[in-house]
Amino acid sequence: MKIVGVKPIYGGSLPVMEYTLSALHQLGHEITVVDFSPLQPIFQHIKMSKNCFQSFREKATKTIIETLYDVKPDVLFGIAQSPIFSPVIHFCKKHNIVTAFWFVEDFWRFEYWKKIVRFYDFFFVIQRDPLMGMIRRLGSRSFYLPLAADPSIHRPVSLSEEEKLEYGSSVSFVGAGYPNRVALFEKLEVDDFKLWGSDWTLPPWSKLHRALQRRGSRVSVEEYIKIFNASSINLNLHSSLIPNEIGLGDFVNPRTFEIASCRAFQIVDFRTLLCELFIEGEEIVVCRTLDEMNRLIKKALNDPSWREEIADRAYRRVLKEHTYLHRMLLFTKILEEQT
Repeated sequence: MKIVGVKPIYGGSLPVMEYTLSALHQLGHEITVVDFSPLQPIFQHIKMSKNCFQSFREKATKTIIETLYDVKPDVLFGIAQSPIFSPVIHFCKKHNIVTAFWFVEDFWRFEYWKKIVRFYDFFFVIQRDPLMGMIRRLGSRSFYLPLAADPSIHRPVSLSEEEKLEYGSSVSFVGAGYPNRVALFEKLEVDDFKLWGSDWTLPPWSKLHRALQRRGSRVSVEEYIKIFNASSINLNLHSSLIPNEIGLGDFVNPRTFEIASCRAFQIVDFRTLLCELFIEGEEIVVCRTLDEMNRLIKKALNDPSWREEIADRAYRRVLKEHTYLHRMLLFTKILEEQT
């Protein structure tokens, strides 16, 4: 197939789109990329100005339509935050170009899906019901497609002694400072803890100041791969705006697959869709409460062989079933069978 993929400007869906387009290319599809990510440094200023955003909208639309006109693809593919506006969709309908969108965000938190779902021929989601039922009631089709890992990127790596010292710790976390993470990590019963990532708004008395690395600067993909590999335990607490929330969500975040693909050990909070992807207790370690998280941390620190066994099983499961090649095989199969 000939596929035009529109990258988002910034955010967590940007690397997901890059892994996805790479997988489609490896599967033999002809990929043309429309990339607006170079605008990331100035996009916040663009959004703040109504006139500037309107100019961007018009320019983005013109660029995508010109690409579609030149390439004449079979499929236009967008992902969460891709700047695809209604004139582009209308052009696709007029020229019989299939439209597909992968909504890799939490539908409870980001409700813009309601405004766009009816425009796409294929709408892929990382959550099941009630989302898929809501989409059906709106007269559209949805398809469950969980996230994954790219083993060419997320992989076991050898680290120098200096890198082990810089990136390693008994327990680590990589991610943004959502309220539930701040509240729960304050109560961790661990001394050697490193906290990596941005947007950590901490009160002056917080003990997490000692754990926060590089004053809360962003961590590159290359760096967080080193962190995963260097840490004895990688905590993977899904984000929530509700303080102290743990184990109440459904979708599985990309870190779950990426840590496993590094053959690294993780403790992840319970997700209702996790049991479809990994076997709890054999391939992944799951906590439902803060007390359970602290207990599992102590167990893991005292039993390195158990950590290694779990991490190895998770690694093999990812390579067998949870790479972006697997996801894109399913993606293209659905497009081919239902177009």
